[in-house]
Amino acid sequence: MTLKSLVLEFSIECGNCAQPLPVNKAAECIRCAQCGVETETPQPLWQALVTEQLIEATKMEPETDTWANGMMAGVGSYRMTYGNKSPRCRKCGALWDPKDLLKIGGKDPGLHTCKKCGSEVSLRRPPEWFDTVVPHACLLVGETTPDEERHGLEGATSISIFCYHCGSALPLDGSSRTVRCQYCNGDFLVPDDIWARLNPVATPRPWYVIIDLGDAAGLLAKDIDDFVDLAALPGNDIALLWEEEGEYCIGRADGTGLLRWVVRGIRCSDYARLCHVPASKTLWVLDHDEEVVHLFDAEKGKRIRSIENEDYDPDLIAVIDHRNVAVCSDDTAVVYRRWGNADGDSGAAPVVFHFKEPHVITPEELAALKTRTGLWEMRRFDRKGKRIPLWEGSVDGDLHLDVPSWKSMPDRPAEPPEDAFLEAGPDGTLYMVDPGASAIARYDRAGKCLGVIRPDAKVVREVEDLAVAGDGSVYIVFNHRKKIGSEEWSDVGRIGLDGALEVIAGPHAPVHDHSIGTWVRRISVTPEGAIHLCGGDFNNLRALNPDGSTIWRSPGTIVDDEDLAEELAEARKKRTGGRE
Repeated sequence: MTLKSLVLEFSIECGNCAQPLPVNKAAECIRCAQCGVETETPQPLWQALVTEQLIEATKMEPETDTWANGMMAGVGSYRMTYGNKSPRCRKCGALWDPKDLLKIGGKDPGLHTCKKCGSEVSLRRPPEWFDTVVPHACLLVGETTPDEERHGLEGATSISIFCYHCGSALPLDGSSRTVRCQYCNGDFLVPDDIWARLNPVATPRPWYVIIDLGDAAGLLAKDIDDFVDLAALPGNDIALLWEEEGEYCIGRADGTGLLRWVVRGIRCSDYARLCHVPASKTLWVLDHDEEVVHLFDAEKGKRIRSIENEDYDPDLIAVIDHRNVAVCSDDTAVVYRRWGNADGDSGAAPVVFHFKEPHVITPEELAALKTRTGLWEMRRFDRKGKRIPLWEGSVDGDLHLDVPSWKSMPDRPAEPPEDAFLEAGPDGTLYMVDPGASAIARYDRAGKCLGVIRPDAKVVREVEDLAVAGDGSVYIVFNHRKKIGSEEWSDVGRIGLDGALEVIAGPHAPVHDHSIGTWVRRISVTPEGAIHLCGGDFNNLRALNPDGSTIWRSPGTIVDDEDLAEELAEARKKRTGGRE
């Protein structure tokens, strides 16, 4: 158990009188002490206003805080102080141990008595909806209690006023500006001075959210600079690569938003790819704009190695300006790029060998192969970055050097068809996929073509990304030819080995036809077929079952999905002429 205490103090505008309205408790409506009218503060408002700040507070130095002011639709102006501070007595300032408070208020609402001054503070478990605001919150400390709201002014209950009609005493409890006479049923408006005595001016005060991070490294950030890539992991966990506060980070998160581990400040760019090898539990980061490859332990986050080939060693992996990469199930990486020397000179003529019979390559031939430049081809490297033959049982000089055609895919090709995706499949297979998903070629580890699948992909306008499951099915995230409104609504499709294409999630799916976001950039699947998707940030991050139903969504995704659902419904109405 790792407890962290977050402090929160804020106010919004009253929806009725526009006066400052302190929010001194986790509630979905707050009554204004000035006008007596309740202002709704629903769960989405808390997520929009508070989630990002409290997640930021988990990363602040202990006993520090900061502030935020602004305007927001639905709340008007707001003022907020938040930070990473231990709970304390408002009267004498004594600090309290969150563990002690959790023992008292962890099961039932209660009060904690300060041992130093005797004052009391409220304790309770957060309401169920609050978990979508701050994941893993386990205790709320110092909220305004109902008794405090009823008796804000000592002695206020002794105030008496009388009915103008019959002279009888009127019941006053400060809960309503209008009271009814119990004898003549006449309504009476409580005067301003009496109402102010019954409901003194309320002020924001600090209260505390205790979260239990367990053994986690922190919470998944809500606001990031840029999302880069993802990799699906066992148990519906997910590996993520992103940029935050000017540095690149890699981490492992679960469906509740907990970061099991995170490594910050890695050398990377916005165009890196992240791949997972289940057998070795290894994460590969292969960049495009930086000449670097990283390997991490997917379980613990320990860096295994980083490979930087700045001097262009022909025997070492090079990834800069690659056209495509794939990390295979045998922990080898295939890189498709134009191979040049350290000076970028790619004008030298390629060296080509053709062997009609099985042949053991000579040292001279190997040296010539390593130094040939100016050639677009795939090359394979082991987990230490050392070059090995592209296809098992053959040498790279014995490859089919012509650019393959989807009409006739050769064995042991040196490169894929033009603009094809490369993706690793089960049992060491390598998939080459047409950008429109109209053709899929499968190769075994020896380079033998296992056939070309030709799906009926008429509904596919453009494939954004793809992944291969353990049964060989290809999952694609794509843009549909039939547009709904002006947005690019993403869909997920599954292509079986028989070539059948089924839309399983997204607005065009026959069953799970809810929005999965617009412009989903990356897809990854586990060997069992669990699907992980992400768009441009963590507000579009989700996991789906193989049939397209939802497993989990990040807190930010839940909020954004509500807005997108309304937008999608409106776009569908326009397309159907107003019919549902």
